[in-house]
Amino acid sequence: MVILVFILAVAIGAPLEAVADPATTSYTPVPEWFFLPLDELLLLVPQQLIPLVLVLPTGGVLLLLALPFIDRDPERNPFERPAVMVPGAFAVLFVVILTLLGSGRLFNL
Repeated sequence: MVILVFILAVAIGAPLEAVADPATTSYTPVPEWFFLPLDELLLLVPQQLIPLVLVLPTGGVLLLLALPFIDRDPERNPFERPAVMVPGAFAVLFVVILTLLGSGRLFNL
C-alpha cells in the first residue's frame, strides 16, 4: 500500500497554484475545510465577543466528551437517551450549518 501511494504521488504529483506575486492583492486566503466552521463563527460575531467565541467551541467539545460520563443511564438505545442525543445532534447541526456558510466563501458562491 505504501509503495502504491508513493508511485501515485510520483506519477500524478501535487497540484500547485500560481507562483506568488507580492505585487498583487487579489488573492483571498481561505481556511482549510476543517477550520471553516470556526472561521465562519469568527465572521458572524461582533469583534468584542471574539475571546468568548474562541473559548466556547472548546467548552462545547469538552462537554460533548463528558456527556457519556454524566449520563450513566444503562439504556443503549439512542432514542431512549435524549440527554445525550439532543446536545450531540445540535452540535452536529451547528457545525454543518457553519461549514455550509463557510463553503460559500470557499467556492465563491
